[in-house]
Amino acid sequence: MDRDQTQGTPAGIPTRPPRGTRPSEPVRRLVPAGNVLVVMVVCLLLWSFLSARTLERSSDAGPLGARRTAALTFLRPLAGLADVLQVSRATEGIERALGRDPDAPPGGVIDLGSPPGPAIAEPRTGPSAAPSPLPSPGAPIREPRPGNKLRVAVIGDSLASGLGVGLEAMFDPDLVRVWNQGRISTGLARQDYFNWRAAMRQIVDSYRPDLVVVMLGLNDDQAQRAADGSAIPIGSVGWVQSYRERATTFLRTATAEGARVVWVGIPVVQDRERWPVYQRLNQIYGEAAGSRPDEATFLDAWTLLDDAEGDYTAYVRNERGTLQLMRGPDGVHLLPVGNNFLARSVIGLAEDVFELTPEVRA
Repeated sequence: MDRDQTQGTPAGIPTRPPRGTRPSEPVRRLVPAGNVLVVMVVCLLLWSFLSARTLERSSDAGPLGARRTAALTFLRPLAGLADVLQVSRATEGIERALGRDPDAPPGGVIDLGSPPGPAIAEPRTGPSAAPSPLPSPGAPIREPRPGNKLRVAVIGDSLASGLGVGLEAMFDPDLVRVWNQGRISTGLARQDYFNWRAAMRQIVDSYRPDLVVVMLGLNDDQAQRAADGSAIPIGSVGWVQSYRERATTFLRTATAEGARVVWVGIPVVQDRERWPVYQRLNQIYGEAAGSRPDEATFLDAWTLLDDAEGDYTAYVRNERGTLQLMRGPDGVHLLPVGNNFLARSVIGLAEDVFELTPEVRA
């Protein structure tokens, strides 16, 4: 038999490859874990350098404390170097091209353009939108007409955003226009992150709402930042005094042009450790509204949504006594059925206190 002289096997019979290898697959080379770590660190530093100015602004508006201090200690030199090398100018140009304002506060700004859909409020100025006369103190809220709808502004944090959706569903769109301006992570404690007093002034000047529904405070369980940049520790006497002043000033701004205000308190949450702060905030909101009884009223959402013993419950009985799942899985926010229930309570309170006509209900 003819044999392959080089392999010592019969001709035409393939030789067996060495054990443990496959001739059809290339040999893989493993990259040392240290090299991967170095690449990740370099990419992280490069990203931090390119975004240093934006990251610095966000960190500066973060909760006051050691973590914020450490972040600013790292980012400020990078931001300074990026400014010197004009890297910041290039990245800010990209943000503007994408429609974002790099100089805006971390919490954003109120869009005073034309809000989409039926939530567009009639502007205060213009030949066809003469402002209504200011209502006298204690006078009923004005009666809406199809050609002059009731203007309702909903402002506050993520809870207000959900409540705004509920109010849109509960109001008759032929008689009411709801402008939902709920913004996540905002409140009164950190005006450097988002200044609700300034935003409220813009809303009043541009759209002159008839009714303002306020719901915030969820993010205010933190130190406040004073005008000089120092921290006002939460739980201190100075913190309570400063927050009370901010709530009172905000309410005064909201009612400056005759709007009526329903201030909705923070609902009971599942985390009991947050109760003392939230209950104290609700007390401040109630006192602020009580100081202006002709213009403002307070809705106690805590007792509206708790159980018979005053504790948290995800299931709440509606107006008909039917038990419904109203709270979200995070133990804080409301499901759509809960937002609708709360919206009906807001409208009912406005009917009782400000003589809002029931015709506005959907």
